[in-house]
Amino acid sequence: MKSLQIVTGHHPQEMVSFAALELQRYVGELFGISATITPGITPEVAPEPVAGAALALLDAKAAGIDPLDDDQSFVLRRADVDGQPRMIAVGGSAKATMWAVYELVELWGVRYLLHGDVFPEIPTTGKQFSFPDIDRVWTPNLRVRCWRLNNVFACGPESWGLDETCRFINQVAKMKFNEILFSLWPWQPYLHLEYKGVKKQESYSWFNFKYPVDGDTIGKELFGGASLFENPDFAGITDYQQRHVAAKSQMRSIIQHGAKRGMVADTTNVIVEFPLEVKSILPGGVISHQLASRTCRPGSDTDPNDPVLIDLVRMNLRTITETYPDADFMHLCMPEHREWLDQTDDAWRTLDEKYNLSEILTLEQAIEQAKRRTDVHGGADRQVSRVKGDITMLAFLDKIFEDQTILQRAGRDPVRLIYSSLADELTPLLAKLGGEGSELLLFIDYTAHRITNRIDLLDNAPTDTMPCRFIFTLADDNIGLLPQLATKPLHTIATRMRETGWAGFTTRFWLIGDQDPCIHYLARSCWNDNVTPEDAFADLAANVCGEQAADAICQAWNIVEQITDQLDRHGMGFAFPVPGMVTKYFEAGEPIAPPIIEVRGQYEHAWRLVNDVLPNVRASGRTFAEYLAARLRFAVCYLDAVEAVCEAAIAQNQSRTEQAIDQMENALTAIREGLEIFAAVVMDNSDRGAIAIMNDYAYRPIRDILAALKTGNPTDPIMQTSV
Repeated sequence: MKSLQIVTGHHPQEMVSFAALELQRYVGELFGISATITPGITPEVAPEPVAGAALALLDAKAAGIDPLDDDQSFVLRRADVDGQPRMIAVGGSAKATMWAVYELVELWGVRYLLHGDVFPEIPTTGKQFSFPDIDRVWTPNLRVRCWRLNNVFACGPESWGLDETCRFINQVAKMKFNEILFSLWPWQPYLHLEYKGVKKQESYSWFNFKYPVDGDTIGKELFGGASLFENPDFAGITDYQQRHVAAKSQMRSIIQHGAKRGMVADTTNVIVEFPLEVKSILPGGVISHQLASRTCRPGSDTDPNDPVLIDLVRMNLRTITETYPDADFMHLCMPEHREWLDQTDDAWRTLDEKYNLSEILTLEQAIEQAKRRTDVHGGADRQVSRVKGDITMLAFLDKIFEDQTILQRAGRDPVRLIYSSLADELTPLLAKLGGEGSELLLFIDYTAHRITNRIDLLDNAPTDTMPCRFIFTLADDNIGLLPQLATKPLHTIATRMRETGWAGFTTRFWLIGDQDPCIHYLARSCWNDNVTPEDAFADLAANVCGEQAADAICQAWNIVEQITDQLDRHGMGFAFPVPGMVTKYFEAGEPIAPPIIEVRGQYEHAWRLVNDVLPNVRASGRTFAEYLAARLRFAVCYLDAVEAVCEAAIAQNQSRTEQAIDQMENALTAIREGLEIFAAVVMDNSDRGAIAIMNDYAYRPIRDILAALKTGNPTDPIMQTSV
């Protein structure tokens, strides 16, 4: 066939029209054939089909099939008529029809990555176009597939501008993700708060950490002549009001673009965290125990029923609804570090009298369960504090939402609530406490590996009474900027979730460049629960890098999976991207831990596997493979730098200054090499952010410690202080 007619039906929805344009574009690039888009195929509504043309039917009526009942289901069916090739690609909604088109394109050999598409290597232009022989209906086994966007840190999506975020949304839409989440923090410019004459007056990105770009910056050429690393949509804007307007416009535009790609939007709010300007009127206001101390909260002895506090929280929630009315869900996030522990008993009595919670669980049972949680990050004491603090917070929220106007929106349904990061011992209580339409987002521990150790906790969620989601940590900031993969533990978690009726997941991550194999698994397994990580790895490696390189690429990914497990056990905080990430090792004056030395060897093994097969990687996958090799080599260099810093500190403590200088020279050489290698393959602004962070927290401190050693100035501040 040399041409294709794409039938949309009359008055197609915008997403169906877009799907038709995408199909037209892909068949042109894949096969070099022309495709026309038409509303119908009968003489009454359109010209007769072009002789020799194939038909792609994106409309149920035109295809002669009954509409699908499920708005997430879609069908691909080869249905030739009188020798004319016809493909039915129809969904139960416009977004599902779009997914059908993308699935069809994938069957032709295209693979979707987070940074773009990879097309089949062998040119098909001029060759015979054909539809695959298929008749299948797709229905997801996890219905919520959510990407968290804005959060914190320059090495994450907080650094992305509108254009980059929309490009990313386009890619994950091809992989059938259907929700986007914005984590909003009080210091960011996305929300303006004003209460009883007190106004928020300052806003920042990434905790107000500054990342200068100067003549000594490694990778300086990546920053387009800027003197400071910033989100491109806010670059150079210092006026508070102008910055808020720019941020609000950016986020609204992202929400609108997501809707055009079939995605609903969520916002998050840490319930009792406020901008610092509010501290003067906040009852019992204190600085929050959080990185960089950019927020305030009510003190631990503040009465949760204080009318000013309740009014302030209601106003804050209402501000979110009014500022972003197109966001359909609001996450109510429990504070990371719990407070109000002394008020647990009163809060429990209030809730128990109102909802009879003891029918499900007693306070004593919840606390006793938490005491057995010795394996979580922070241990049993932290888990007990989570339980106690969350009981008080649930009573507080019950009071807050006595005013239902908070969630109301003009001309549409009220915003729906998602209870987020609640202590998992308490999740069964939401069957009584959760309001109509509310949902649960559960966070058991920081990494996927840790969760598999207590997989049974997933069974406690009230999946039979409310939709329950889980946070899928793809990469944890405690491990930091090193390559991470958690596909296999996420497979274990997802399998258990399917068995117990969970609705879906929300991703948690920072850099995206390492995550294609994991996302390929998630994108496929959400529609076919027989897909394993091994299946997904093999398919992606073969179709992106080619058969000759596929085995080595898969071996490297499997090694990174092992490394991630090892760092989870022995390296939490190892490369956390904050001030002091390297100087802390100089101050400690201890040798690098043996498990970290083992990790270094594993990264090198993975790097050699990829590097050795680079000549065999097909041209269309070369950029992908070179990025993987560079990230692995960067990890080796970073670990070499840290080991040398540790040895330098030991030597300096033993008054072996010359040896200390030699080791710091080694550290400087290693970190420079690692950053230069990483900088050469940067794919997005979060990669640039990582480079900016590493310059400020690794390269410059190592340089300055070396200079201090050479000048014989042990009183230099860089040698005394770290965060």
